[in-house]
Amino acid sequence: YSALFITKNDRSIKKATIRVVNPIVESLNVNLSDTLKYVGDTSDIEVDVSVNFDFNDKEKYIYEISNKDVIKIEDDKVKAIGVGSSDLIIKSGDQKQICKFNNIQAKVSSINTDKSIDIEVNESKKLNIKVITSPKNLKHPTIRYEYIGRKTPISKVVDISKDGT
Repeated sequence: YSALFITKNDRSIKKATIRVVNPIVESLNVNLSDTLKYVGDTSDIEVDVSVNFDFNDKEKYIYEISNKDVIKIEDDKVKAIGVGSSDLIIKSGDQKQICKFNNIQAKVSSINTDKSIDIEVNESKKLNIKVITSPKNLKHPTIRYEYIGRKTPISKVVDISKDGT
């Protein structure tokens, strides 16, 4: 405890007792309004900090980001800004919560390739696939190749490998 005296002309007008406390953070709860799956997605962050002393002010907390190329924080909102994974760490006192954002991807706005490809028996050709992302020029998700139908008899089946050959 400390005492504070308010004086005027060397006379004590008012006395106030000041108690300095160092509150202990008892719990730290974090809730996100949405999940982040694609670049451009945002989520509100709601943080609730409980301490062992009643204050009028809201208890403070800090944000840390493991990969600033993938997510960023603005006004208690987390936004996906790049492709990849990142952790958001919220700290208050000796408590911390970690929110993991794994495999954030770019949205695919279009996929372009040749309309038809002519190949001979036992010939191999690589498919020329161009993926356009939104936002542009980001790493696109893995391309998976599969048949959607056959127009030739089984004896003339074409195989497609994982790399599009």
